[in-house]
Parts: sequence; structure tokens; C-alpha cells
Amino acid sequence: MLSKTGGEGSPRMRSSKGASNVLFRLSQMFVLVALVAFVAAGCGTGAGTPKEGAGEGKTNAADATPKAAAEPIRAVATIYPLYDLVKQIGGDGVLVEQLVPPGAAPHDFEPTPGDIRKIADADVYFYVGAGFERWLDKVRANVDPAKTKLVDVSVGLDLLPGHAHEDGDELDHGHGDVHGTAAPGQASETTREAGPVQSDETPAAAPSYDPHIWLSIANLKQIGRTIVAALADLRPEDKATFEANYDALARTLDRIDQTFRDGLKAAKTREFVVSHQAFGYLARDYGLKQISISGLMNEDPTPKELQAIVDEIRAKDIRYIGFESLTESKIARQVQKETQARAVELSTLENVTKEQLARGVHLQDLIEQNFDTLLVMLGAREGR
Repeated sequence: MLSKTGGEGSPRMRSSKGASNVLFRLSQMFVLVALVAFVAAGCGTGAGTPKEGAGEGKTNAADATPKAAAEPIRAVATIYPLYDLVKQIGGDGVLVEQLVPPGAAPHDFEPTPGDIRKIADADVYFYVGAGFERWLDKVRANVDPAKTKLVDVSVGLDLLPGHAHEDGDELDHGHGDVHGTAAPGQASETTREAGPVQSDETPAAAPSYDPHIWLSIANLKQIGRTIVAALADLRPEDKATFEANYDALARTLDRIDQTFRDGLKAAKTREFVVSHQAFGYLARDYGLKQISISGLMNEDPTPKELQAIVDEIRAKDIRYIGFESLTESKIARQVQKETQARAVELSTLENVTKEQLARGVHLQDLIEQNFDTLLVMLGAREGR
């Protein structure tokens, strides 16, 4: 028998069932409202105005876009040694051009209006200084220093004077006893038995200083530091990269320097003959003496000076004469024939050929070749 209070048709039972139906309908309405809200939100995100955009997608696209790389520093360098130093130190951050064309003789170079414009369009111009660029006033007159940084790499170097005494006397360095001494315990000489007689008609043949500063490793390292400072001034954020590149180059130069010093221990003479008076700084660094046939700017000797050179080579039994690769000296060839000395290539490193430049030959490679040749000329190594 069913209870009066628990039967299916009782008021309590009907009330409970009605409540369940209400809850079910409310649940359905809640789900429907939630679904509509979800769809509306989705449509709003995907079809919003361009200004509101697809928020997340737009942010990701912006994040994925790489920042524009900084334009490389545009540099111009007068001659190959400076060009190669800037190229190695600057790396990808610098676009450098060589002003004197490959294969050309720098002492005979005269810039064209196009060359001047090239400098004016650059961010920085590195020049030798020490009187090397005799046309530098043209650059200064046509280049805005506020736009193009002009860097004289000879500043801070211990420069050799550009004159020589007659009759082969030792140079008066004029800067105290330290000047001209780089090898402890050894005197260094930079004499020019072949120096021309100076006159008012040939002022260009007598520069105030020897401009061949790049033929000294010690000078090259100082020049490298000057280049780092100039590039870092233009691009401070890349300073660490420039310094790291310089440090790697300096270590290579130190190794080459030490190898040559070790080789010099077996040298039979400290004197060497060259066609062009360009090796004064190298001679100073290592306590050597250069005997040159032509002058600093390739000027020819007088007949009296020429005979003095021939006599000295014979008296000292000097067996080699170093010749440049890019220029030919008939007088130097005459001396070679008269003395029966052997001709060898000893580069002044002022320039390279187009082929060498295309191959990416570096300055340190040429320095090593020069040192190998010098060791033969000085009797420290057998010639081939």
C-alpha cells in the first residue's frame, strides 16, 4: 500500500518534478546564452575593424618583422694598407673603397673630381698624412667636415724626417735619443746615399716627413687603434666588434714581428739596398740600415750619388737589391747590372694589383712575404 505522502500523484511529487523541469530549462537557456556570447566574441575577433584588428595576429606579425639593419659606414682610404686595415677592423659594418686604383703608383696619383666627390659622399676618409697626399688641400676645400670625418692616421706616430744628409751621413732625427731606436742595444740608421740635391725648384721632392708609415708593424698597430676610434665614434653600438677585430689582427701582427726578430738573429749584415727610399720605419724598428737608390718620392740620384752607391755596394759585397713590383726604375736596374747584384722583389706595400685585390690578399700576408725576402737579403736565410 502506498503512503499518502509518497505516492506518484501526490502534491509533493508533482512539485519536485516541476522544479526539475524549471532547472532543466534554465540550464538550456544558460548554455544557449553562453554559446551566443562565444560565437559573438569569435566573430568580433575575426571580423573587427582594421584599427582594432586581429589583436594577437597583428602583434605576432609585428614581432616577426626583423628590425632594419643599420646601413654600413661608408669609408674611403687613400691607399691599400689603410683600405685593408679598415676592411678587416670594420668587417660587415663598414663599406670601404680604395682611392688610388689597384696597380697604380700612389706617388703619381692625382684625384679626379669624381674621386673628390667619392670622399665627399663618404662618412669617413682615412688618409696617410705626413705629406703623402700632396693634393689634400683639394679635398679639404671640397668636403664638408661636418658630413665627412677626415682622419689623419699619422697623428700620434713618431715620424722620421723627410730629408737626408749628403755623402751618406746618418740622419739627424731631431726628437731626442729615443727617436729612431726600436731595437734595444742596436743603433738604427735610415740613410740615403742617393738623396737628391734639394732646390727651390723641387719642393715636392723634399717632404717634411717620411710618409711610408705603414711599413712598420708598430705603426700599423697604432694606426689600427686610430681606425677603431674613428669607426666607434660613428657607430658606438659596434665598438666592441671593431675592438675584437682589431685585437685579432694585432695578435697576427705580433706573431709576424716576433718571427722576423727571431730570424734576424742569423743575419750576416744589417744593411740592405732598395730601389726606393721607403723602408726607413722598418729599418728603425729592427736596427737595420737601408741604402736607397731613389728618394722618398722616387726622385733620381745625381751622377755623383749614383757612383757612390755603386762603390758602396761593391765594397760591402751586397748581393741583393730590392725592387718594387708596381714601378720600374731604370737607374736602379743600371746599378744592379754594374754591381752584379741579384734583383729581388721587396714590396713597399703601397698598392696591390687588381688580381690580388680580387683574391682578398691581406696586408699581413704581404708583410710576411717581405720579411722572408729581407731575411734572404740580410744573409739570414738562403736564397732560392
